[in-house]
Amino acid sequence: MNSANASTVKITDAYTVSPTILALRIETGEIVKGRQIPYTPQPGDDINQWNILSRNGQVIGHMAADNTMVRTFDVLEGPELDTNWADNASNYTLKSSSDSDFSQGVTPSRVFRKSKIGGIAETGSWDFGWPMEHTVFLELPQPLDQGKRYDIDFSGNGIEDTTFTYDPTGDRSEAVHVSHIGFDPDSPAKVAFLSTWMGTQGQGVEYRAGQKFWLIDEATGNKVYEGAIELAKDKDVAEDNRGRNYNGTDVYMMDFSDFETEGTYKVAVDGVGTSFAFDIGDQAWADSFYVSARGMYHQRSGIELGNPYTDYERPRPFHPDDGVKIYQSTTTLMDTQMGLNSDVNVFEALVAGKTDELVPEAYGGWFDAGDWDRRIQHLDVTRSMLELAELFPDYFDDVDLNIPESNNRLPDVIDEALWGLDFFKRLQLPNGGVRGGVESAEHPRRFEASWQESLDVMAYAPDMWSSYKYAATAAYAAHVLQDIAPDKANGYRESAIKAMEWAEQEFSQLPNNNQTYTEVYDERSLAAAELYRLSGSDRWHQVFLETTVFDDPNTSPYVWQSHNRRNSAFTYSRTERSGVDKTIQANAKNSLLQSADEEIAAINNTGFKWNKDPWAPLGWGSLGPNSTNLFRAHSLSNNEKYLKSGTLATQFILGANPDNVSYTTGLGHRVPEHPLIVDSIAVGGDAPPGITLYGPVDFSAYDDWSLDLFDDVTSPLPQQWPTTEGHFDVTYLVPHSEFTVMQTIAPMSYSLGYLAALTESAPSSPVPDPTPDPDPTPEPEPEPDSVIGEYGTLNLNHNWQTISLDNDYINPVVIVSDPTFKGSDPAAVRVQNVTDNTLQLRLQEPNYKDGKHKDESVSYLVMEAGDWTLADGTRISAGTHGGNRLTSKGFDTIDLQGFQSTPTVLSQVQTFNGSDWVTTRMTDQSKQGFQLAMQEEEALNRGAHVKETIGWLAIDQGVASDGDTLLQGGTTGRSVNNDRTPVTFEEAFDVAPSIIAKLSSYYGADTANLRLDDISNISFGARVHEEQSLDRELNHTNESISFLALEGTSGLLTGMGV
Repeated sequence: MNSANASTVKITDAYTVSPTILALRIETGEIVKGRQIPYTPQPGDDINQWNILSRNGQVIGHMAADNTMVRTFDVLEGPELDTNWADNASNYTLKSSSDSDFSQGVTPSRVFRKSKIGGIAETGSWDFGWPMEHTVFLELPQPLDQGKRYDIDFSGNGIEDTTFTYDPTGDRSEAVHVSHIGFDPDSPAKVAFLSTWMGTQGQGVEYRAGQKFWLIDEATGNKVYEGAIELAKDKDVAEDNRGRNYNGTDVYMMDFSDFETEGTYKVAVDGVGTSFAFDIGDQAWADSFYVSARGMYHQRSGIELGNPYTDYERPRPFHPDDGVKIYQSTTTLMDTQMGLNSDVNVFEALVAGKTDELVPEAYGGWFDAGDWDRRIQHLDVTRSMLELAELFPDYFDDVDLNIPESNNRLPDVIDEALWGLDFFKRLQLPNGGVRGGVESAEHPRRFEASWQESLDVMAYAPDMWSSYKYAATAAYAAHVLQDIAPDKANGYRESAIKAMEWAEQEFSQLPNNNQTYTEVYDERSLAAAELYRLSGSDRWHQVFLETTVFDDPNTSPYVWQSHNRRNSAFTYSRTERSGVDKTIQANAKNSLLQSADEEIAAINNTGFKWNKDPWAPLGWGSLGPNSTNLFRAHSLSNNEKYLKSGTLATQFILGANPDNVSYTTGLGHRVPEHPLIVDSIAVGGDAPPGITLYGPVDFSAYDDWSLDLFDDVTSPLPQQWPTTEGHFDVTYLVPHSEFTVMQTIAPMSYSLGYLAALTESAPSSPVPDPTPDPDPTPEPEPEPDSVIGEYGTLNLNHNWQTISLDNDYINPVVIVSDPTFKGSDPAAVRVQNVTDNTLQLRLQEPNYKDGKHKDESVSYLVMEAGDWTLADGTRISAGTHGGNRLTSKGFDTIDLQGFQSTPTVLSQVQTFNGSDWVTTRMTDQSKQGFQLAMQEEEALNRGAHVKETIGWLAIDQGVASDGDTLLQGGTTGRSVNNDRTPVTFEEAFDVAPSIIAKLSSYYGADTANLRLDDISNISFGARVHEEQSLDRELNHTNESISFLALEGTSGLLTGMGV
């Protein structure tokens, strides 16, 4: 086995894709992200021409922010899988004491494998390490028997032996795909999919049409619905006009659209397994819209991000008050590759046109994508949000997005729309011309964040295309606002007319019939339509009628390289003016409906029912929801077929795909971890929620340089994977891992917002419910923080000791540290009789010992269950879990919400229902949750433990304070084993703190807990301590540990509920 530290590879999941094919998911490699730290020059430092810092010959990291910061490189930890060994069928033996066919041990007939990267670690200057996701398929000579348990023996070859029970109606299978966010009860399209591709050698698994599937009620485990799978697309049949099939295997669909009972469910396929759990309820669309729409807030420029509006923190970038200078350029956006001319390099042109004139008003707007330009195309986002507010005014009047403007009188969706529009309003010149946006002199410098930008930044010169686009959007804003904010509406109206008149003057100077940029004609027609609807002016009506394509009753609203009049068609179709041309209006509406019918045909021709132009190559976001035209058709006709198809088109991007990944961060069971967001990369942080990525790419149509980085570790090559299974979680794979606000986030939030508005259910997310006052009044004083917990340190032995608490708790969560190491016998802390203000603790030795143990020091924390924030914004979540699962049986999943990065997690058995020695083990911590199980002494750990209540706590990592208590939460790298390891605090305490520490990983399966010593104000010692019920050795592989240190005068923890 190939391993960096000779550790054992673990099976992440064992599941079936058919009764005769067992799949083993093996995830290897864990990234410890680098981070930015202040740079202090030292003797022996060398910064080379690529800005790489070496110190005394050792590479440290990459310089950033004008050499004031250094970004350390990532570290990749953990063993690798020997793929040659994994491909050999003789290395696997399945054995069962309950299935006679496997009683003597069975070797697979054949083995197939597919391996893809599961992330990217930049371990040096353009040196990379790759966490891997391997799937090994074992084809068995006879079928498995439901309900029977099987042992998988790897003959001691570096893979940890595992067991599983074949339970296809209870256990999840990667073969079953469903939207992670669920469905509204009245949704006309509730579907799931079934498919398995086993690599180029194994090809696809064949299922049989008519095979049964069920909906399983998550709460009861009962089957509540039965149906039959249907072939959605044969692997040999093309899915578009390019002759391509993107799946590599047959795709089956399961339709349960007629099921309307609210609840949480899984789709189970006979003999295969289940999907991820999903909800059917009237909040499904609303809660998802909340996450997606707030993706735009997280893309804001010119504003600091943080509490109380988001847990994602980012300093204010690109604001003149911070000394940022924006220079005027003579180059227009329209005439560069970022506008309409693909032949002109935008950076070279902007720099060549740079002047000394400053544009201090060029702040605000949204970042375009992972980088920071702001360009006129972003007004498509403004239009989509205004459209939702116009179509469903009552619904969106009640939707609170928890943004800084939530206290004003406007709906939040309009406030967010205007954040983008107002940026360009500030960029309007006195003569009416509108600049196309702001851009830096080059792509961002490596590992430099937006608030550290050291390149020159320039504003484009005004152009007619940008001005027409602005005029159209500002007029639309005035139309939407005229009844609810007439003064604001009048300001946009005047600004729109000035922009239109300036653009018309520029347009008049074009040679007759100049069609160099067809997009100029599109935006001119739209601006004229919007101004006519707003003002009734015949002048603008005549411009629209002279430029419209809808004098032809057979025209399409979109013709490649000719025109795109979808927006103007939708605007004019809904214009209520006495002078409207009824024929043109009818043609425009019918054109939109006919185009939507063509999209329905395209959707029905695909396996996963995504919506893509059948003539266009697949990539750069073309598998996104793409439902806008269908929902517009629904709003015009009220025909349910458009609503159904528009709903279907959202499924793939939200998790109903072979990778079972939702391509929107913060929205689903499995999301991308490495999107191309420069700020997150620079500081080593996580991406904010609500960012929808481009997603899969057809590499036969779009090649990319980054494929060369990892093609030697993937199997098969990236180009040989089916496109629909093409989630390669790599930052630098731009066509997959980036996004833009107008191409991905806006279509996603529009689709979810449209569906949510039809349910008339506002988001249930925990956001403030402000009541605006008609007159300015002083902000009320915030309520004082309340006591949410208390902590202490005491000496403890084998006798029960009662602790009286200073406060009463409704649902107390008890976390106690593993003990010190004064006595060398194994010991764990047990808890019993937890009441609202008391609890009992004692040390327990394993059953094979005499039970007596000398005094050890332990620290405890009692918390009220719930989600809390401290005075400095630090998030804490605490709860309890009822379980009886031992590590030999696997782990239970505990979900977390609201964390922007992986928190420190601690756990404790807080009942004494079973007298056998027991501790907790955890693994796979992330911001979404963690895995939790109990562990008995090794001699008993393959049996069972009675059900216990397990307390758990998660807290943001780092230094924190509630005003009195100083806290430090941390999780080490994989560095602690059976030898004593010092752990140093990030900041020194005044005195030795109360310290709660636990094992946080499961690299070694032998029963163990943590033991501590030498606790001081700057550090403590830790070691992994095994017990010896089964063998005498005490050696244990390296593990990660989590700790929480607390020091204060009161012994109390205060905070506010989230």
